[in-house]
Amino acid sequence: MAKLDLWNIGKEKVGTVEISDGIFSSSKKTGVVYEAVKNLMANLRRGTASTKTRGLVSGGGKKPWKQKGTGRARAGSTRAPHWRHGGVTFGPQPRDYSYSIPKQARRLALKVVLASRLKEEALWVVDRLEIPSAKTKEAAGTLARLGLKKALIVLGEKSESVERSIRNLKGFKVVQADQLNVIDVLRFPQMLITESGLRKMEQRLVS
Repeated sequence: MAKLDLWNIGKEKVGTVEISDGIFSSSKKTGVVYEAVKNLMANLRRGTASTKTRGLVSGGGKKPWKQKGTGRARAGSTRAPHWRHGGVTFGPQPRDYSYSIPKQARRLALKVVLASRLKEEALWVVDRLEIPSAKTKEAAGTLARLGLKKALIVLGEKSESVERSIRNLKGFKVVQADQLNVIDVLRFPQMLITESGLRKMEQRLVS
């Protein structure tokens, strides 16, 4: 079991919290992180790019000139790809870019980046994070006291007041532990997680 310092929102140490070693990986397989990021980015692609082939472009039904006797190259349609306003050859068509990778690979990638944040001393655990007034100014003051400038906030359960107060702050993002992914961890140099969020993340990664 690993021990992490437990802080309150006043940046006072209130104890320690034990966490399974399985939540942080010492693996050197950074390739799995690349694969996880590539998978997430591909799954986010909408795949709506579309071009018109010569069969989809309007017009061009009439043969531009007769086949022989003009001295020009034969042509059957003004919508051939080499004509102006013609169709596109081998252009992109709507498609699904999403694919899946093994669950173990996704978990390992998340463990590797979490271990990296822990090693950099850029991961803090707080007993709770509450902003009853849901005011952005109050949230900014709380995060400033904790020394956070650009951070990912991980909660154990949905909190409307915390999300509303932080969503307009530049450089911060609030997610729930069961929605945490590799891209979010890599995008933010700092990470703040509540104790309940840590427990839920442990259950997700170790079970």
